[in-house]
Formats: sequence, structure tokens, C-alpha cells
Amino acid sequence: MSHAPLHRTAKSGDRPDSARAARIFAAVAGLWLSSGTPAIAATLADLPPVIRNEGFALAPVGGGELSLYGFRVYHATLWAPAGRHQPEQPAAFSLHYRRGFTKQRLVDITLSAWTKVGTGTEAQRNAWTRQLLQIWHDVAKGDILVAVVIPGSETRFYDASGPLGRIEDKEFGPAYLGIWLDKGTLLPELRTSLLGLKGIH
Repeated sequence: MSHAPLHRTAKSGDRPDSARAARIFAAVAGLWLSSGTPAIAATLADLPPVIRNEGFALAPVGGGELSLYGFRVYHATLWAPAGRHQPEQPAAFSLHYRRGFTKQRLVDITLSAWTKVGTGTEAQRNAWTRQLLQIWHDVAKGDILVAVVIPGSETRFYDASGPLGRIEDKEFGPAYLGIWLDKGTLLPELRTSLLGLKGIH
């Protein structure tokens, strides 16, 4: 799948939404919101049909769109049986990208998030990222990436065209979902939207 480059030679007359701004965005995204506040909007995108064809009866729990410094990054949706997330039940997590990223950039951001919140050991994180580099591909605006987590078992990845691969380590799935769902997430407002907790006190 093609990836639209995030950079070109900047000119003095470029507007703020030009490729120069995109380079700045790419660097800032790697900080995982160490500063600034994300904007969240709730709209849902459906799962690729192949997931339902494999027997996963999942409904949306919640979702939200992440924007950082005016740049739309992705729309995220959490899916679970009957739309109720239970850690012991299968779940899907979909990312509908609003911008293009290389797979290396996606893996780097994922590793950064794990490292900052202390997820797993260094050896685990390194093993997971090596596997992700084999499974993921560059994404373009409009692409979707879905993880289906089977508790106590494997995590399967899909895009709109079908299965991409799987990670059999049973600890990977909770670690991956934890980037967004753990109480210590770097994206607390998005976590609230994903878990359907808005308005609940």
C-alpha cells in the first residue's frame, strides 16, 4: 500500500498546513502528548467485513478522533461483544488514519508509549516491535488498521483487505490495548471516549 511522503523541500512562502507543518507534526506526534491537549470527536467507522466473517460478533463500545495541534491523526474505536468491554472477552481496536505514516514511525510511536508508561520489560517491548515491523505496513490517509485481541491467546491484525498477521504472545494484546485503555494512558480523554465513560461519574 502506498504511503504519501510527509516531507518535501520547504519554501519560505509555504502555508502552515504545508509539508513543513507535516514534518513538525510527525515530530510532535512522537512525544505522545507530553505537552498540549488533544481534541476528540466521536464518529464511528465500521470493522472490515473479514473480521465479522471470522465469527467475531462485536459492537462499538466507544470511539473518538485524535487531533494534535490542529492535525487530524486518526479515529479510534473500541469494539466488544454487545458493545460492553470486558477484559476476559475478545475485543477489537480499530484505527482509521487521517494521515499517512510509515510503519517504522508507527512502531516507534508504539514503543515510545510503552516505554513512557512502563509496559512490559525491555526484552518484551523489543520482541513485540520486531514482530510489528513484520506485520504492519505503511499507512495512507483513509487506511484502517484493526487489532483483534483474544484474551489468554493471540492478537490478530487486519486491514481493509484482510488479515495481516498475528502475535501469539498472550501478554501482547493487553499491552497494546493498554496504550489507550490503561488508567495511566497518555491519552486520558480518548480513553474516556473509547470506554463510553463520558457523563459517568
